[in-house]
Formats: sequence, C-alpha cells, structure tokens
Amino acid sequence: MRLVWRSLKWTLLALLATVLLVVAINAFDEPLRPEVRAALQPPVETVPPQDNLFYALLGFTSPSADPVQAGIAERRRLERAPPTGKAQDIGAELRRQQSDGMPGALRFQGDPGPLNEAGATLGEMLAALQAGRIDDQAVVAANQVLLARYRSLRRYGQSANYLRSDAQVNAPVPLGAITTARKVWLLSLAGMVARQEIDAAVRELRDDTLFWRAMLAQAQTPLIDKMILTAFVLRDLQSGSELVHLGLAAQQRGVLAEAAGPLTPAERSLAGALLNETRFAATLLARQAQDGLGPFDPSSADEGKPLTPAVRRALDRAAAYFFQPKAVINQHHRAMRKLLELDAHDCRRFQADGQALEAGEEPDWWRLAYNPIGKIVLSAAGNGSMYHRYTGRLCDLQGFQRLLALQIHLRDEGVTPQTPPADIERRIQQAGAGYADPFTGGPMHWAPARQGLAFGAADDRNRKMLPWPL
Repeated sequence: MRLVWRSLKWTLLALLATVLLVVAINAFDEPLRPEVRAALQPPVETVPPQDNLFYALLGFTSPSADPVQAGIAERRRLERAPPTGKAQDIGAELRRQQSDGMPGALRFQGDPGPLNEAGATLGEMLAALQAGRIDDQAVVAANQVLLARYRSLRRYGQSANYLRSDAQVNAPVPLGAITTARKVWLLSLAGMVARQEIDAAVRELRDDTLFWRAMLAQAQTPLIDKMILTAFVLRDLQSGSELVHLGLAAQQRGVLAEAAGPLTPAERSLAGALLNETRFAATLLARQAQDGLGPFDPSSADEGKPLTPAVRRALDRAAAYFFQPKAVINQHHRAMRKLLELDAHDCRRFQADGQALEAGEEPDWWRLAYNPIGKIVLSAAGNGSMYHRYTGRLCDLQGFQRLLALQIHLRDEGVTPQTPPADIERRIQQAGAGYADPFTGGPMHWAPARQGLAFGAADDRNRKMLPWPL
C-alpha cells in the first residue's frame, strides 16, 4: 500500500510540475521577428490615383462622373470607420452590393434574374439569347451607362490596393461591384455574334482578356482579388474557345491568339498576394485576441442552462492565456515564406509541393505545449497548404490558356472536329511544349466522344468545363 501511495504521489507531483511548466512557458508571447515587422509595414503608394484601377473599382457604383474621386472618398470613409469587431460576412456583403448597390448608386436597370440565369460565358449567353430566354438589345439599351463604365475600366494601367489592413477586414471586395456589369458586357458580346459582327466581337474579347491578364500580373493584388481575376480571365478564355468552335476566319483567330499567349511569371505569382495576407492575418489575429477566444458561444448551454457572464469571462481569459498572437503571426509568416519558395516552381511540381507542405505542417509534439490555441487557429485555417490550392488554380488557368492556344493552332493547321481522331492525336503530339499539359508536361488529351481538348490534372476541379470543344 505504501508503494502504491508513493507511486501515486510522484505521479501527481510530475503531473503538477508539467501543468506548472505549461502555464509558465505560456506566460510570455514571443517577439515579432525582424522580417515579420518589415512585412507588416504598409506598402509605399507609388501608383497615382488617376491611374489606379483600385479606386475606380471602389467608386464603380457611384453616380458620380468621376469614379476615381468617388473611390478615394470611399477609401477615406472605410479607414475612418470604427472597427466593427468580428470580420463581416464578405459573401453577404457582396450579394447585397450586387442586388442593391449603395443609396443612389449606379445599378442594373430591370430584372437581373434572366441575366443571371443566362450563364457566365459567351456560348451560354448566346444560347440563352437564341432560345429567347433574354432580350439582349433591351437589356443592353437599358444599361448603357453600366456597360460604358465597365468598358472604361480598360484605360487604367495599374491596380494597387493601398487600403489599410484594419479597414480591409470590413471592406467589400472591390471587384464584386462589377460582376453584374460584366454580365451585361458579355450579353452585348453575344449580341454582336448573333448579328454576325464577328470582327468587333473578337476585338472586344481580346481587349477584355488582355486587360484582366494585365491586372492579374499586378504585385499589389490581395489574394481574393487575385482569384476573382483568375476567374475573369478563365471565363474570357472559355468564351474565346467557344468563338473558335463556332468558326472564325484565319485573321480573326490571329486577333484572338493575342489574348492566348503564355502566362507570364507575374500573372502566376502569388508573392504580392501572400505579403498582403501576412498583414491581413496580423490584423485579424489582433482583432480575434481582442474579441475573446473562449471555446463556447455565450448562447451555448450546459444541461439546458446558458453560460453565465462570469463563466464566459473565465473561459475567455483561460483561452486567451494560451493564445500568443505574435507567435502565431511569426508562424504564419514562416508558412508564407515556404510558399514563396515554391512560387516560381513549374506546375509539374504542384502535387509534390502540396504533399511537402502538408507534411511540414505536422507540429513537433514537444512544441504543442506552447501557444496551443494559436496552433489550433493556424491548423483550422489550413496554414500553407490552404494557400497552395490557389497556386493550383493558377496552374489550371495556364492549362486553359494553352487549351485555347492549341485550339487556334490546330484550326490554323486545318484540323476540325471532323478530322479523323488518329490525325488529331498526331497533331496534338507534334504541337510542342507551349501547348502541353502544365501539370505533366505531356500532350493535351483528346476526347473523341466529346470532341474536345482537356488536360488531366484539372479534370477533378473543373469537370463541368472540360473538355473544351475543338
């Protein structure tokens, strides 16, 4: 019995020592690393407002004749506004902005239902128009101001988001304001094709694609904007593919080919976006620490009884004790640096890079005692592996660009869907590295049953889009 008691005593003492050690090492937050402090500095404003697309987007729905000045005023309002606590639901704000706009704002005239149901590519819009599901001339005539403002965006040569990180938390996504206007533009494009104004439609689509590609290459682009721009370019490329499939003359294909050139390193790079994510994450973490980190919601109940304010405060304080914001920011920055090291990698290394990132996120067991809540927060956010999905989306975009370039190349070579499958396969094999599957480096795939071109690695993510018609 004495031996049992002695063993129990030493076990309890060891357990107490462990608890005291964990409490002691969590009493202090680690200092921000010098490179992190440097990364958190706001960017130097080098793009003049009148040349900056960002301001035109912020002021896009303003009835003012000068959207840039409206955007500058909106930025001041956002930066003067008091913090609202938790970050707002960006999706809800985007939907509100699309449906209502701001008071007195420039907005879509008429019922947006048929326009939203018509589709997101030129081919889908054209099919809706030909089926009589939407009247393109009536919609375009009623929304000439909206359409003109969308086209006017192309005069801006650069885009840089200089909004402070603490204001970004509660700001709407600037590109969200133009999604309806972009659909009106797409419907106008379908109307041109229906009226056989093919030259004008091809030039319009080329100019739009090149513009959004140029904006995609901007260094000061937040991650959410980078992905919206990726979607814009993808839809333009898909619309180009549908145009080629309808039948274009050689000269028209040459014009469209200008928009299907190889993606540049700047277009694919996430360097600027990840730097902005570091600043944005630091702001969110500071706000989260201020809002409280208790593991229970105030409305939650234990055996039907809600938590009392005193219990809630105790839980918040206990959780906050084991949450070290600066340590989390340091760790988040390290994850971003790992991603930046992979930023210039060829898409053929995408899968291996993703596996390496996931393996590297497994924490050493002996580190778990320090900052456990912070580690849970980073783990829930996916840390580096979550951001790697966006790298995959940009690799997808490179694949779609090559699909359109290959489609134009094959048509220039006299290949059509009626060409014998063996001949099509041979021409694809001979096309060269500039038309290869970006994920494998091998030739694109030909699907005879669907008479379309595809690249394998994107199939799982884009089954509704693939294969593209030859």
